[in-house]
Amino acid sequence: MKQDFLLSLIQNVAILLAFSMMYDYFWIRKKSGHSFMYKIGTGIFIAAVGYLLIRTPWTMIDGIIFDSRTILLSIAGLFFGAVPTIIAVLILSVYRFLIGGDGLYMGIATMITSGIIGILWHYLRSGWEKKNTIAELAVMGVIVHLIMLLCTFLLPDSIRSVTFNTIVFQVLFIYPVAGILLGLLMLRQHKNRQNEEDLATSEERWRFAIDGSGDGLWDWNILTNEVYFSPALTQMLGYKNAEMYGNIKGWEEKIHPEDIEKANRDVIDFVNGVTELLDSEYRMITKSGEYIWIQDRGMAMQRDEKGKAKRCIGTHRNITHRKEIEKALLESQQYTNSILTAIPDLIFVMNEKGVYLDFKSGKTVDLYLKPDDFINRYVTDILPDEVSGKIVSTITHVLKTNTESIIEYNLLINNKIEDYESHIIPFSHGKVVVMVRNITERKKSELQLLKSQSELKRFAAHLQNIREEERVNLAREIHDELGQILVAVKMELGMLMKKNNAQSCDKCIEMNENFIYLSSLVDQTITTARKIMTDLRPEVLDMFGVVDAIRQYTQKFEERYKVRAIFSTESDQLELSREQSVALFRIVQEALTNVAKHAKATEVHVMLGMLENGYYLEITDNGKGFDACAPKRNDSYGMLGMKERAYLINADLQIESESGKGVTIRLECVND
Repeated sequence: MKQDFLLSLIQNVAILLAFSMMYDYFWIRKKSGHSFMYKIGTGIFIAAVGYLLIRTPWTMIDGIIFDSRTILLSIAGLFFGAVPTIIAVLILSVYRFLIGGDGLYMGIATMITSGIIGILWHYLRSGWEKKNTIAELAVMGVIVHLIMLLCTFLLPDSIRSVTFNTIVFQVLFIYPVAGILLGLLMLRQHKNRQNEEDLATSEERWRFAIDGSGDGLWDWNILTNEVYFSPALTQMLGYKNAEMYGNIKGWEEKIHPEDIEKANRDVIDFVNGVTELLDSEYRMITKSGEYIWIQDRGMAMQRDEKGKAKRCIGTHRNITHRKEIEKALLESQQYTNSILTAIPDLIFVMNEKGVYLDFKSGKTVDLYLKPDDFINRYVTDILPDEVSGKIVSTITHVLKTNTESIIEYNLLINNKIEDYESHIIPFSHGKVVVMVRNITERKKSELQLLKSQSELKRFAAHLQNIREEERVNLAREIHDELGQILVAVKMELGMLMKKNNAQSCDKCIEMNENFIYLSSLVDQTITTARKIMTDLRPEVLDMFGVVDAIRQYTQKFEERYKVRAIFSTESDQLELSREQSVALFRIVQEALTNVAKHAKATEVHVMLGMLENGYYLEITDNGKGFDACAPKRNDSYGMLGMKERAYLINADLQIESESGKGVTIRLECVND
């Protein structure tokens, strides 16, 4: 009896295990969904399992047989849902009805209640498998089998009490445990299948990512020396899969001879655990005979107790284009560095706070310190306060306005005071390029040039003074000598005319006409002499000043050349030095002479006025003008003379003109 009971129990367990396997193979793996007909088929299959359970019962009391249908149907309702479970319950209920016996109604009732409880748990306790799983299964199992005990009231009175007392322990303690174990087993199968699917999806994504990136995959079993090369890897080299050896030799023989030693060393260090990851770059030959650059990266999947790799996996990436860019960039950098090295200027890169970030130059004799002593340090820590403060403030201004700026300063270098010019240029956000040039020699040349210019200016002024003195002396000689002689000649002619008029003869009349003609020539000569004296040195310039001299000169110019000359001034009293007065007068003389000779003008304006701290002179005509951009004539001494006179009195002279729009000459002088 006990042997039959044990055998039946083992058979029930085996059938339930088979049921759990069916869940894995016919339900979980059905990825396309469970159609209604598929659910009916599943219900029939569950009923078949229940049939086997009914056919392998065990006897706990004479006349009453038991099996694990309640466990089967409750678990089926929990995992398969309503349709398969209801189908199974209906089929098994019909079959149990056909068997008959004292336990008929109890058997049908327990099957119906077990299936309903499983179905309700499936829908009303959604997500139960994610919470306290064992507790959920235990509670459901206890409820199922408590109802099973209640169903004993459907047994005949003669066996009800005995049956209840006999099965109560097994039903409340053994059956729920069996249900828990079966439920956990089916959950484990579900999770295993889900893990397999997730792993397959992950591998598919991983392979898709590898293939999409263009990288080739390799898998090396070091123990067997077998290597798997992916199609992408072999295609990268121009081969078919069958043309690549399935061992390490297929890899080694394609590496460039110059790179094989380094590549092998990197692999050996990686395999022996010297380096955790493999990251090596080398050239490999393609089937066409060309070499491409490969970046070989890998990691160890397994290592032994000594840290030596047993299996490795990695990728090949074609980095030929990157290497070409790096080579071009390196050549560009070398070219740029060569140019920078050839430039005599010191070139620094500094940030907004005045920190030295980089330095380039082929001439280091002008460095205040060695590069290692100032890189990544503040300029305020390197240079004197006056110089560093000027540099920092200029950097701030340059970055704020995004404009260039130039500053000058001097430093004590090698026990000598050297002059420097810093050209500060905005470079990028918060950075500037500072180009420093030694201008000591230029400063010396500028001082010498200024000295020479000053000497030339004094010499030119001296020449002008001598010229003006000569003009004065010449005017005085003409006035004192020639003027007196001409007056004496005129007086003598008058006396001769008077004597000749006292005589009456035909010849005397003719001589008198000659005397009149000679007298007119003397008058003309006196007028010409006076004009020459005025041009050489107008007396009004010394007597009344430059304003009246210019006013009088413009009036005489208008009378002489029939060109309307308008003179205006803002003040009749200009406090000018003798040199300034003479220069202004001579510039007006030269300008009006040019108008008379070349301009073909009908009107000229001369204006003399005051500035805030100086004076100005402006002469404008309405003549034909000239092209200011055209080359100057070699005989253009008038313009040159005006510029020289303006230079001698530290004035700025500008001449503006366009063809057909006249000429404007403007002189401005600001007193120091």
